[in-house]
Amino acid sequence: MNRLKTAFICTALLFLAASCASYSAYQRAHAAEKMKNWDEAVVQYEKALAIDPNNLRYKVDLQRAKLEASREHFQKGKTLSAAAMTESGPSQLRLAQLAATELELTIKLDRTNDFAAVEYGKIIQLLRDITTTADKNSIDEMKKRSNLTKAQPPQLNPASNQPISLSFARETPVPAKLQALGHGHMFAVDRHILLHENRVSAFGHCSAGKDADRATGL
Repeated sequence: MNRLKTAFICTALLFLAASCASYSAYQRAHAAEKMKNWDEAVVQYEKALAIDPNNLRYKVDLQRAKLEASREHFQKGKTLSAAAMTESGPSQLRLAQLAATELELTIKLDRTNDFAAVEYGKIIQLLRDITTTADKNSIDEMKKRSNLTKAQPPQLNPASNQPISLSFARETPVPAKLQALGHGHMFAVDRHILLHENRVSAFGHCSAGKDADRATGL
């Protein structure tokens, strides 16, 4: 008999504690609603409903708070989206990301808001376009840097009496070698090509200017 009475008292106390916790959360939600803090109201109404899931009043108030919060986020999302369309660069990316967040919250709070879904699709496409453009610009910049670091042709000094020595990684035809030598910044290359035993030998004379003396034949 005493055990049954004790169990009954414990159950009653637990129910009372749950009721108090549920009502306390409900009161906080109601206070947030008065302050037009709809996000906080939604959080507190959800807490109250989690403790007392069959409370019809909590359900109705939670749905109302969700709709109000959804409208608020939708207005912010549209404003940020419009601002993003007029910007460029990092500012446009930042505004578009903020708009996407607001519109995503709008849809989560109100699944029936088709207008928010359309606006969300537009801002997601804008973010994709921004990313694509940024990637293209990055590739173009890499190409420019690559072109700047390409090996330059040999710099020949017409006043120098030092012999010119060129080396090639593989067997290269004589005309190609002479052409490489001739790329030394407007130096004229006179060549005399001998064919002997199916092998090609080249003897060259390097001089500056168009009136350079021709090399003597060998």
